Amino acid sequence: MMTKVLLTFIATIVLYYTYKLLFGKCNRFEICRMTLLTMSVFAFVFPFISIEISKPLPEYFLTLENIKILNNNNVNVETENVKNNSLSFLQIISLVYIIGVVISFVKIIFNIYKIHKIKVGKKQEIIDGFNVIYTSENHIPFSFFNNIFIPDNTNPLILKHEMSHVRHLHSLDIILMEIMISFQWFNPFIYKMKKELQGLHEYIADNETIENETDKSNYMMLLLQQCTADDYNAIANNFSFLLTKKRIIMITQKQKSKKMVIKMLLTLPVFALLILLNTQCDNPKPQNQVRGIDVSTEYDVESDGDKTITKESVTVTVTGNFPNDTVYNVATKMPQFPGGPNELMKYLGENIKYPQSAIDNKIEGRVFVSFVIEKDGSVTNAEVLRGIDKDCDAEALRVVSSMPKWKPASNKGEEVRVKFTVPVVFKLNNKE
Repeated sequence: MMTKVLLTFIATIVLYYTYKLLFGKCNRFEICRMTLLTMSVFAFVFPFISIEISKPLPEYFLTLENIKILNNNNVNVETENVKNNSLSFLQIISLVYIIGVVISFVKIIFNIYKIHKIKVGKKQEIIDGFNVIYTSENHIPFSFFNNIFIPDNTNPLILKHEMSHVRHLHSLDIILMEIMISFQWFNPFIYKMKKELQGLHEYIADNETIENETDKSNYMMLLLQQCTADDYNAIANNFSFLLTKKRIIMITQKQKSKKMVIKMLLTLPVFALLILLNTQCDNPKPQNQVRGIDVSTEYDVESDGDKTITKESVTVTVTGNFPNDTVYNVATKMPQFPGGPNELMKYLGENIKYPQSAIDNKIEGRVFVSFVIEKDGSVTNAEVLRGIDKDCDAEALRVVSSMPKWKPASNKGEEVRVKFTVPVVFKLNNKE
């Protein structure tokens, strides 16, 4: 989950600056609005978009204990499970994130409630299909979906302005942005995107309001009169929002379509690069793909002159071997030996015998045995990748080949084949 949150964070930064670079000075406001909305939604959707890339034999890494076979005496089996009940750093971050999301949604609900509270008991009138609610004199004009809140005796131009917001469904844009803000409440760039969008709403409504007006100065004076208004609702279309020099300048400018098509086409490589970034995250390099199983159990097993299992952590390479549909990520479930890795350790330790010929010839070392866990969990294709002696190699191969069925691996719910490599260490403990 946190990976997708981080990807969205990165996307909002990239797309915000892309928008400012290409469309920051554009006065085709409706096109800018659609572009900004598309970018905002894409930033939240693209972590779930992944192009599947086939990879031959992607590797996984699994932390497992060395199987160390010693020529020893006595029998004593001791197992100690080590548990860690403390919260990890990632869990703490996730908890803080979820709390922030909940608080943000509560704020949305509270703001909607505030609007509903203003509406209760007020005089209402249907004008041209719009529900007009008359508020107190000190309340700034605003609209929320089909409801327009204005004081009595409001200038008709203000009413026309708010009707434009309703017609263009600007409230839907704001609600959508607020929902996205809830999931990225810590991200300053999503707030910047919302501010840009609200500015575009005002430019669109301003232009539509004065479209048939011969004297635009009256409307500009009307804007200036609202400069001191401070009653602002985060999810409404407020008439006094963005009362800046830029808004007044935009009223006097003619809309230009110069290079708009080129600018829109230039956004496509940015979208493609972000999708590629997500694909790289879903299909990371082998050494980072799966940390695997961390066996936190200590073994001290001594047997009747044949072997001893002792703990020595090593990295075991686990190679995925999925025919045709090779798509892997950290969510891929790896095969499991019946009872888990502890039982695998125990099984190998109890069944592998130190060959007498190897003891006599003082042969020791590490044998690497690879094998495939099939879709039905059976063990096939066992082979020695690197050996030390034909008898030691044969013994390690014999026991690995005779392992019982595993719980098979699955990739996105589909059972797949996986290739493992296990090291078995033969070591003499009575060297002179």
